[in-house]
Amino acid sequence: MKILRPIALCIIGLMLLCPAFAKVPTKAKIAFVSEKDNSWGIDMMNPDGSDRVNLIQHQGGVNQLAWSPDGKQILFGTRNDKGTHDIFIMDADGANAKPLFKAQNYKREPAWSPDGKQIAYMAYSKISGAWHIHIASTDEQSVEPTIPVGRLGGAPAWSPDGTEIAFVKAACQKREIYIYNLETNAQEKLLSENPPSMLYPAWSPDGKKIAFYWSRIGQQKGIYTVNRDGTDLQQVTETGARVLSLTWSPSGDELLYAQTANDFYQLFKVDLRTVEIEQLTHEGHNSDAVWFDPSPSSLSVSPSESLLTTTWGKVKNSD
Repeated sequence: MKILRPIALCIIGLMLLCPAFAKVPTKAKIAFVSEKDNSWGIDMMNPDGSDRVNLIQHQGGVNQLAWSPDGKQILFGTRNDKGTHDIFIMDADGANAKPLFKAQNYKREPAWSPDGKQIAYMAYSKISGAWHIHIASTDEQSVEPTIPVGRLGGAPAWSPDGTEIAFVKAACQKREIYIYNLETNAQEKLLSENPPSMLYPAWSPDGKKIAFYWSRIGQQKGIYTVNRDGTDLQQVTETGARVLSLTWSPSGDELLYAQTANDFYQLFKVDLRTVEIEQLTHEGHNSDAVWFDPSPSSLSVSPSESLLTTTWGKVKNSD
């Protein structure tokens, strides 16, 4: 018994510290930000809007969720009464919520790399008065400022193979989507010959397309998809209401988004095959949804082997 006791205590300690024991949803779920009567939280529901439950309530604002690739944890942005932004992490069931980083100032919009080892997020520089995309290891051993995006830019989104990040660059009242190559540090504009005001880039699960919200000057607002190389631009929805967030279903045949409805943001999904739209939420404000499916068939792209061996310290600033 004296020999077994230290081993048992060690196992218990590992269970308390290691996120590997966090619960993973057994079927497809959508997590999203909810707000009602000035109370912010994170809720979860089935993809058809049923079985809605609250995972956590958080003082101040909550926004911009990111589900870990293995489904065990969720990142989320917070905002306190002083206007300071930070990033928290919690288990997928709402337990063990805590700040992700020790330094807690001016961080927002987290995005998890496909291999689960890095986090891309927005960080504010008081010196330049602008936001940059930073990339950090999840153990906070390496943090690199990489991409300046301007005062109103951001929304980093990893490609499914982990080699690129799509993001919004804002300059001179323009908001355009760029793609940053993590191996070459090169940047390229997604659509070079079209009006600006492009927001919320989201990669399709197979990495072939990017969806985004477009408030086109002099034209109707709506959600669009385009091939990674900028070809085959397609309008999915046409709406005068503002869209707040956008994500793909794990199967790649639906888009999930938040849109104003009767002065509140509600969650909708559109079937890309039939273009039928379904409203999923109806009370309070609901936005920033992320979709996780534990089914192996939903994981269509593996991270690039070459990227997994990349040293993040080699990633440099790119103009």
